[in-house]
Formats: sequence, C-alpha cells, structure tokens
Amino acid sequence: MSCVREQKQVLRRAVRSRLRELDREELLRQSTAVWDRVFALLGDIVQPESGVVRVSHPSQNARKQPLGMGIFLSMPCGEIDTSPGISAVFASHVVSSPLTNIHSIRDVSLYIPRVGLDFEACDMDMVRVGSVEELTSFPVNRWGIPEPPKSNAAVARPGNINVLIMPGVAFDRSGGRLGQGKGYYDRFIEKMTADPGTPPPLLVAVGLDCQLIGEWDYGNCSTGKGVPISEHDRPMDYVVLPNETIKCEATQSS
Repeated sequence: MSCVREQKQVLRRAVRSRLRELDREELLRQSTAVWDRVFALLGDIVQPESGVVRVSHPSQNARKQPLGMGIFLSMPCGEIDTSPGISAVFASHVVSSPLTNIHSIRDVSLYIPRVGLDFEACDMDMVRVGSVEELTSFPVNRWGIPEPPKSNAAVARPGNINVLIMPGVAFDRSGGRLGQGKGYYDRFIEKMTADPGTPPPLLVAVGLDCQLIGEWDYGNCSTGKGVPISEHDRPMDYVVLPNETIKCEATQSS
C-alpha cells in the first residue's frame, strides 16, 4: 500500500469518528450556518438584475451564464445535512429566503448525483430536478440516499453546471479534499471538462468544523500538513465551514 493511500485511510477513520460524536442538533446547527455562508458566497457572483451568474475561476476569465448548481443529497448520518440548502434553492424560485443573499439566486437549475446505474463502475452523472416533492419521490440507493431513477433523462452535459457543491470527509486550507475513496467526483469533473472549450465548474466544498485538517500524525507515514493528495485529486476553489469561508486558490478566508 502506498504511503498516501495509507494516510488517507488513517484520516478517514479519524474524521469519521469525530463526525459520529456530533449529536443531531449540533450537526443541524452547523449545517444551517454553512448554507448561510454558501448562499452569501453565491450572492457575490450572481447578477440579480440579469438572472445570470458571473463565475471567476482561477483558470478562466469571468463569464456570464445561467446558474446551474450541482449539489449532493446527504447520507442519513455522518455528514453535513444538505436539506436546508436544497430547500432554500427551491424556495428562492418563489420568495426570498432568510438565508443571506438567496434572493439574488433565481431560476437556478439544480442537479443531484446518480450513481446507482452501475455501482461497480463507480461512475456518476448528475440529473436535473425541479422540486423538493420530486426529490422525495425518488427511490433510495444502497446508502439510503434518494436517487433519480434511470427513466429520468435530464442529465447534466458539459457546461450545464457552473457551481458544484462538493461533499468530503476532510478538507484543508489549500483546497485539499479527502472523499469517501470511490473517485465519483473526480471522474465526473473529468467528464464535464473533457472538451477543452468547456470551462470547469467552480468547486465549493462544504463541511463541518471537525472536518478541517491542519497538521496530522499519520503514524508509520510520519506527520503531514493537511489532506494527503494523489495526482488525480482535484483542489477545491472554496471550502465553506460553519464559521469560515476559505478561498483556497489565494489561501484567504473571510
């Protein structure tokens, strides 16, 4: 086993243990604070008058286009709750939400993951959904997460998603992200950016306080700073936590 792979396993076990110690009330409190910050961030890049988003990605010039947002549905336990964020997006289509700046984000196209078509391939697409009611009608997959059925053909194509909300087990200030280990998001982003003319989505990781990693003791692999990174791992543009929004490409926080 490579040292990086072993480091990742050590870190996953440790952070998952931290997450299990959070009670439901505290998890929901932190989750709500994160979504307030996410929509404040999105409010800074959405043009309210025109209903389009201006995304400035480190590798691209600023561009205007309709807001397409990919967001994951949370597992029943052990990670940030995404239901407040999803509900706020759909509420913003009708009225202003109490979440900061959500009134700026109208007519957003929301896409959620689908991985159950072939679990063995560890492949993922994202499917457009139109309401909370539609989400609740979906069958659940092996992890207890609602998932669009095969009959839903509104699959995201390159360029449809310009802001991708990313889950993870652990994060660091440089944009390092440790996922669950299956590589779903790395492969999905690669598919969405296979055409050189398609700009990458803005990658916004969301997590709880205990998931931010500084210096870490990896045992036999010594001590490392931040999340261990492999060649295929994609750095985040932002990491959003309950009390901090980290702009990773400049390692600045607000």
